[in-house]
Amino acid sequence: MPVDPFLLYAYWDFAPKDWEEIQARRRPMVLRIYDVTMIQFDGKNAHSYFDVPVSLEGQSWYVHLWSAEKSFCADLGLLLPDGSFQTIVRSNVVQTPRAGVSIFEEVRWIEIRYTRRGKAGLIRREKRESLDQLHKERLAFWKRLKQQADGLTAGEIAGHSSQRFPPMTQPKTPA
Repeated sequence: MPVDPFLLYAYWDFAPKDWEEIQARRRPMVLRIYDVTMIQFDGKNAHSYFDVPVSLEGQSWYVHLWSAEKSFCADLGLLLPDGSFQTIVRSNVVQTPRAGVSIFEEVRWIEIRYTRRGKAGLIRREKRESLDQLHKERLAFWKRLKQQADGLTAGEIAGHSSQRFPPMTQPKTPA
């Protein structure tokens, strides 16, 4: 289940009988995450995958990702002594959201206002126009921000943020 563009949440639950059988095998459990962006996944054709060692007792795990706007599928399984992977259960495919501002610029605002009698009505044109203006201003701000950030390296960005937000220090404990 996607939490945000760079984080997935996986959870599982087994019947008591299955749980005992899995524990009896005494093999390391792994959550294998497949990148299945823009493909019909058949279990073998993923772009890439990575393994996350997990503990079954927790019954859930957060998985940190390094790229957004991708499709993922997960297998929970066992690592066998020969290094092969045995799938126990497979998830559905999930899509992480994009990390930035939407590329779509055209927005049509409408607000429904309820009267005392509970009937709905549209807002006046002047207010809608002010909402359109607000949207245009926000869009212009994000375009300016993107233009300023396009020429910066990661080190320069980190330098700017550390100047604005100095690192927090640990509070001193009284002696």
